Amino acid sequence: MKILNFKNFILNEATSQIYDEISGVNSMSDNGYELEAEKFDNENHTAPFGKILLTKNLANNIRLSFNNYKGKKISDLWIPKDHCDVSDINDDTTKITIPGNSAWLEIDDNRSKVEDFIEDLYNSKMREKLYSGDLVDTIRDDIYFIMNIIGIPCEVIDVKKLDGDNEYEVILDNGISIDVNKKSSEHLIGSFKMYKNKGESSPSVEIKSKNGKHNFYFYNEDLPNLDDESDLSDIKKNRRLYYLLKKSLGVDDNDDRENFYKYFEEKLGNFKDENDTNLSPEMKKSRIDDGKKLKDLKNIANTFKNEDEIRKIFPKNLVN
Repeated sequence: MKILNFKNFILNEATSQIYDEISGVNSMSDNGYELEAEKFDNENHTAPFGKILLTKNLANNIRLSFNNYKGKKISDLWIPKDHCDVSDINDDTTKITIPGNSAWLEIDDNRSKVEDFIEDLYNSKMREKLYSGDLVDTIRDDIYFIMNIIGIPCEVIDVKKLDGDNEYEVILDNGISIDVNKKSSEHLIGSFKMYKNKGESSPSVEIKSKNGKHNFYFYNEDLPNLDDESDLSDIKKNRRLYYLLKKSLGVDDNDDRENFYKYFEEKLGNFKDENDTNLSPEMKKSRIDDGKKLKDLKNIANTFKNEDEIRKIFPKNLVN
């Protein structure tokens, strides 16, 4: 039995690894190539990553391309049509077959162009894997940091890349699912949507980073849509926000409810139920704003406290 020399064995092993990592790239028995390419001719849109793209289909030539994970074009490969077979697999995908005995492919420089194109695509995918691995680790760290601040102990079970750019799904051991947007490993998560569980179609909480602050949006069946703004580090100091976070995610307990109700009572104690006829316009406006805030807190308290009990302590001129 004939055994390959060591150099050819290593080259064959490397080539096999490349083909295993890139779907739609096959080496033919006659030393030709069979490539599957996604049709993509709109250069105003971001091309998909990790795929060979058919970006030009002219009368005499075709152009194959691929982009890196940032959407930047990395490499082009031009192939004359009279030295390959171009056939549609479906409306979106084309198969390009370059026979090993093609006069064009038998020219060493042309074969090198094909092999370099495939190898560059492979290397780009490997770099993306390393980048994604680093990013996944920082996303885990971010989630632990944020959930610790919120006061919800958890373990990260899984982090998965989603179809959108910079979008990942995080699954926690308490069932909570989080869609996060993370643009780089250097920055904290830019925005994320939190679901009570993976089966929920709509988020319970959405947090967006803006100008150094975080905007919080709450979507709860018991309450009208609410929002708030805070630094992450100040969440526990904002007792309204802190309770809304835990309630919206279904993890509030008796201690959380009691702490919020004490805060509600404190705010009621600071509000004077008096005639405001003689107040200045500025003071009247301030009282109106304070009254709206108290009604907001009352709506939250109503979700767990008896209405009659709240009515006894709530200012009568704010009931309507």
